[in-house]
Amino acid sequence: MEEVNLTDVMPEYLTYVKNSEEIDVGSVNADIQIDGESGREKVIFTLDNLNDQVTLTFRTKVDVVNYPAFKELSSVTVNNEITLSRKYYEDLTVNGQQKIENKLLNKTGDVLPEDSLYIGYHIGINANGLDLSGIVLSDVL
Repeated sequence: MEEVNLTDVMPEYLTYVKNSEEIDVGSVNADIQIDGESGREKVIFTLDNLNDQVTLTFRTKVDVVNYPAFKELSSVTVNNEITLSRKYYEDLTVNGQQKIENKLLNKTGDVLPEDSLYIGYHIGINANGLDLSGIVLSDVL
């Protein structure tokens, strides 16, 4: 394939982590722009010519503070499309989905090895770093 580019317009509440791209064969260049149609961040990965199977990986970050679904749901599914363009062929677009657990509160318990009459509890609070101003945590035993 010649003149290979991958274009990813980030959906709302998702941003590209700069310089996070990695490729297992050859080299890749990432150019970050603003998409003229949506006003969102657009990342164009330039791979030039490809004759081998290649895996490209990169990171994104979800804005959990401003993403309304994180304030209401126990999990959120983020959808993201990427488009492959290359010389002589039509563009190809695929969609990827990732479910993110939104565990505002998690409690697990373990029987302590030194004495089976005691249970140690582990409480995880706000795993995604949401603004929880005014929250009161209570535990009824």
